[in-house]
Amino acid sequence: MGFFFMEIIILVILYLILCNRGKAGFVTLRISFGAGGRRSQDISAQELPVPPELKHLVGALADLGFSRLGEVQVKIPGGQTALSRIYVSADKRIFAELTESRIVLFTSVFPDDTVVETGFPVGENFNTKVFRSHTVTTGIEQAHQHQLREIKAYRRPHGIPRKIETMEDYRAWEAMYRAKHVSRKMRRHTWLGFLQTAALGVGIAALLAAFVYWLGSEKTTIEPMLFIALVLIAAVTPVAIAAFFLPYIGDWGSRRGRQ
Repeated sequence: MGFFFMEIIILVILYLILCNRGKAGFVTLRISFGAGGRRSQDISAQELPVPPELKHLVGALADLGFSRLGEVQVKIPGGQTALSRIYVSADKRIFAELTESRIVLFTSVFPDDTVVETGFPVGENFNTKVFRSHTVTTGIEQAHQHQLREIKAYRRPHGIPRKIETMEDYRAWEAMYRAKHVSRKMRRHTWLGFLQTAALGVGIAALLAAFVYWLGSEKTTIEPMLFIALVLIAAVTPVAIAAFFLPYIGDWGSRRGRQ
């Protein structure tokens, strides 16, 4: 009997992991699939003070010639609100989004709606003909220099980046970005959400199969239950382990930077 209770405890732990990751995966899918239609709210008039943990990044942006344009917030699934502070370069052709999680994203948009962006210290790493996104982990100055090099490389085929001079310019850019590019930006997160949700689905399917098997088994002894629990543990363990490490693998993908 003691061995059976140990199996039950192991199964409870495994299914807690699967439920936790499955719930996170479902939220991630809601965020990913809703990103195209989501719009930010301009809250610049509130003139929010810069929190202490962001002041060094704001200072670094000022040293690079960036000045405040405004602030926006967007509601995301899960009852959360994401706030970003927008800064623009002296020539207005690069704008930087500074998030509450201390991420800086340098972005430039060309006349044909091609976008080039560089994230620090996390971001994405992919290249398409109309959207290039890189990550630099070594420093905000290095990320800015990388963005300048990418702009130079894209000038011949795409022209000179548009100026972002007002919050209206920024919001017009955002509408275009979400319509044309955000699905590519969210692809890694979409796959992560799918895999996490699928892991929970596999766990539920295994549990239902075990229950059906138990209905047809001999119920006067405990041996069938011991066998079912053991098989269920063997089936669910690798799925739960994979689900547990999926977010860390995804996070590693966002931190692969360029020097």
